[in-house]
Amino acid sequence: CPEGPPRRSRCLRLADCSNPETLAVNALLGYRLAGEDGQAAKEDWYSIVEGEHPVWEGISDPYKNTIRAFLVHFHTQILRHATERFDFRNGSIGNFFFAGARIFFRSLEAAIFLFSRVARIPEGSYVLPVVCTEERLTLGAELRNGSTIRGQNNISHPPVAQSS
Repeated sequence: CPEGPPRRSRCLRLADCSNPETLAVNALLGYRLAGEDGQAAKEDWYSIVEGEHPVWEGISDPYKNTIRAFLVHFHTQILRHATERFDFRNGSIGNFFFAGARIFFRSLEAAIFLFSRVARIPEGSYVLPVVCTEERLTLGAELRNGSTIRGQNNISHPPVAQSS
């Protein structure tokens, strides 16, 4: 899987979906928070982190506890290091899990390994990072009109332009 926004979705396409629990885990990792309403997305996120959201159905306690531990770690890191409020809109639970693992292990390779095991990507599949750095990366896009968009969410789901 390449490093960057599509890594989670591409990894999930490799996953073994031969049993109901794997399907439930992959549904969780593929789940996106609300895209329009920031407060609804935040409430959705808290429900998931607290283990109460319906998306946890079909996931055994060992899997749930493992995944939740890294979601909680991600959450504590954004609270500790945020200089502004975190925007949960359109957030991917799989990306948050991956980021939590990456921060915890301080290793992209270890996070990929964990994600591969949790998502049950078959043995022998190769998941390789394209970017390997300990530095924080922020995605950006320069538009034809010269303006710049920063952040995966803003690139994937740009704000609707206001007409005057």
